[in-house]
Amino acid sequence: DALQQGAEKAIIASANEEHPLLSALDGGGTHIYPEAIL
Repeated sequence: DALQQGAEKAIIASANEEHPLLSALDGGGTHIYPEAIL
């Protein structure tokens, strides 16, 4: 569980680096996956 949370955070951080607008929209707390939006 902890490992999956870490992996999700890494994915989110990577996505936020590529999509700063999504990072701002997500507020840093929710899980936003670019694939889900596109």
